[in-house]
Amino acid sequence: YINGLANQYESETNSYATGHPSLPNYLELTSGTTYGITSDCNPGACGVTPSGPNLVDQLQAAGISWKAYFEDMPSSCYGADAGGSGGYVVRHDPFVYFPEITGSAECNNVVPSTSMISDMSSSSSPSFVWLSPSICDDAGGDAGCATMAAGDAYLSNLIPQIMNTSWYSNSGTIILNFDEGS
Repeated sequence: YINGLANQYESETNSYATGHPSLPNYLELTSGTTYGITSDCNPGACGVTPSGPNLVDQLQAAGISWKAYFEDMPSSCYGADAGGSGGYVVRHDPFVYFPEITGSAECNNVVPSTSMISDMSSSSSPSFVWLSPSICDDAGGDAGCATMAAGDAYLSNLIPQIMNTSWYSNSGTIILNFDEGS
C-alpha cells in the first residue's frame, strides 16, 4: 500500500533523519534542533529541557490552528510510554518535551487519536494535523508487532478515511514520514 501511494502521488527519497534513535529526529523535525539529545529519554530525564522556538510557535504566529494526535495515548499531553510494548511511546511525541506546550492550554491540542477522523470531518477541523501511530502500527521494527506489513495494513485503513474528510477535500495534504530507516 505504501509503495502504491509513492507511485501514485509523490515520493521524496532524498530526505534524511538526524540519525538513530527516534527522539532526536522528532525534536529536529519540530524545532530544527536536537538540543544535544542523543537518546530516547523521557521528558524531564534528558539532561536538557528543549525550550525555544518550535513548530507550534510558528503555527500560532501564522494564525494556523493545529492538533497533534497519538495512537494509544491514554490522555492529553501524556508524558510517558503507555499501552505495553506495542502502544504509545513518548519518544514519538515531541510536543510533550516542550514546557512551553505542556505548561499551557496548548497541551489540549496534544491528544489521543480516537477523535482525529471526526475532528477532521468537522467544520472546525484544525488546519495542521500531526499523527504518530502506536509502535505496532508505525512499521518501525521497535516491537515484534511493528512490521512493514502491520504499518501497511494500518495505513491502508487510515488513509482512505482521511481522504474522505472535509479537511482533506478542502486542500488537505498528507505527508507520510519515517523518522529513521535504512
